[in-house]
Amino acid sequence: MKRYFKLLSTGANLLVLSHAVGPAAATPFLDPHYTWVKTENIVYKSAAVNSTTTPTTKNLLLDVYEPDGIDFPGPLPAFVFVHGGGYEGGTRDEGRTTNFNEEFTRRGYVTITIDYRLIGDDPPVGARTGTGCHGA
Repeated sequence: MKRYFKLLSTGANLLVLSHAVGPAAATPFLDPHYTWVKTENIVYKSAAVNSTTTPTTKNLLLDVYEPDGIDFPGPLPAFVFVHGGGYEGGTRDEGRTTNFNEEFTRRGYVTITIDYRLIGDDPPVGARTGTGCHGA
């Protein structure tokens, strides 16, 4: 009989604790709990383009996705997402990229997605050969 009451007491305590913590606090960064706020078209660099014709600059943009209403002690984890395309195509706001950022932001992460110069922008030779990719 003592064992029965001990088991019942333990079960009741676990039930109370699970409701006290709440579902969002129980699995931060694992399950999607949050809505998000998106800040678009932030200029992070002006870069040279049209190097063989009329040299000009192009504003390189980024978008930031932040979870809305998250109560977390301390800074949130963040990452920068760079779309693929081998310098030939792609943008920071195409479908799969947007879905990826929204999904991780729903889980509590801050995500940043960037654009970079493509071959069609005719960047200076160093950026095309790999010696200047840091300025893409």
